[in-house]
Amino acid sequence: MPTRASGLLALVMTLSALVGWRALRDLLNAIPDSNDDFGLF
Repeated sequence: MPTRASGLLALVMTLSALVGWRALRDLLNAIPDSNDDFGLF
């Protein structure tokens, strides 16, 4: 049971990280002046 719980937690954290990264990327893309500064990402 602990393994399943930690696996589920890891899955939730991974999904939330992907969604958060996508939201952050969209936010940065919405700022035209900063696109060159964040070209690294």
